[in-house]
Amino acid sequence: MIDKIQTLGLASKGLVYSIIGALTAMVAFDMGGGKTGKSGVINFLQQQPFGKFILYFLAVGILAYAFWRLYSAFTDAKDKGSDASGIAKRIGYGISGLLYLAFSVSILTAAVGSGGGGGSGGKQHYADVLMNKPYGPWLLGLIGVIIIGVGLYQMYKGYSGKYMEELNAGESSQRELIEKTGKFGYMARGVVFGILGYFVLRAGVTENAGMIRGTQGAFSFLQQLSYGWLIMGIIAVGMLGYGIFMIFVSKHSHVHS
Repeated sequence: MIDKIQTLGLASKGLVYSIIGALTAMVAFDMGGGKTGKSGVINFLQQQPFGKFILYFLAVGILAYAFWRLYSAFTDAKDKGSDASGIAKRIGYGISGLLYLAFSVSILTAAVGSGGGGGSGGKQHYADVLMNKPYGPWLLGLIGVIIIGVGLYQMYKGYSGKYMEELNAGESSQRELIEKTGKFGYMARGVVFGILGYFVLRAGVTENAGMIRGTQGAFSFLQQLSYGWLIMGIIAVGMLGYGIFMIFVSKHSHVHS
């Protein structure tokens, strides 16, 4: 049973990243589309034929992914161990699971017609609450540094090929494509995480929660650089690659095989 939950969850996550990457790449290369993040995916799907049905299905899929992450955190399903490094990774799985649980609720809320996907406003609200606590700005800055560290690790994971360790692709005819989408995808995702972490760090330093932005804001940041349309397009294609890689992972993961 847990295998099916894992497969559905990973495939659903892959779908979300594929849509984010595809829509943003289209706008970067002047082909339509639009810069977007997870909330933008909800808005995009709402506008499609049978959009409500798709959103219900996606809500279930993302809920499955959230369950899988929480299950991995509490049962050590990915065999990370109980040393400091293993505990840190399992805490990360737990945090990821809670975030995707919230995302699933956002999708379901949109599906039943109670609004859109939210966007960065929720993040700013929680940051503002934290800011009003003792040492809140320092804690927010620390969170930003941690997110930047996660981004750097994602880039390392892509460059080193460590992302292939949990796959059972063997000599599959798809192996080369899996490796390329994973490498490009993880490195692009690392760049986005780094920018998101910078936003949070800057919010803590300036004590201004309004500085926080989501994935769409990260793409806008890239677009403002020299040759920004090209940089944004490359990172967007990388995010599309990460989405495709996640779909491959849903088929080839050997965590429970």
